Amino acid sequence: MSIKKTSCSLIATVTISTLLGISAPSNAQSVQFDCATDEQNTPTTYAQTPGGIVQIFKWTSTFFNPPYTPIQRCQEVAKRLNEFQPDHLVAGTVNNYNVICAGTACDSNGGNILLTLRPDQNPAQVLAEIDNT
Repeated sequence: MSIKKTSCSLIATVTISTLLGISAPSNAQSVQFDCATDEQNTPTTYAQTPGGIVQIFKWTSTFFNPPYTPIQRCQEVAKRLNEFQPDHLVAGTVNNYNVICAGTACDSNGGNILLTLRPDQNPAQVLAEIDNT
């Protein structure tokens, strides 16, 4: 599968917590996240696991103003996933924004935010969708 480098609304296709949480800690570090376009030229966050490449999120929303285009959001989320290598994800609110954070709680300063959701998205519901896929 050829993946063109590119980059970022949220369609979860697999659970990050499953990819990282079930793996032994030594294997978790071997998961790498990247942003590329899929066959429909949609920016998509991928996990490069020992078992192969897996789609995590498709980025289609243009709700956020530049510089937060779908491509830029995809790239930033992939960067944060690589930085945090989270075993857990949590939904929350930081600075009045609905967010998904790495870890068991969202830092009040936003230091562990993975992604910011649109105002009409319920963070607990989005997290449940991620966990259910």
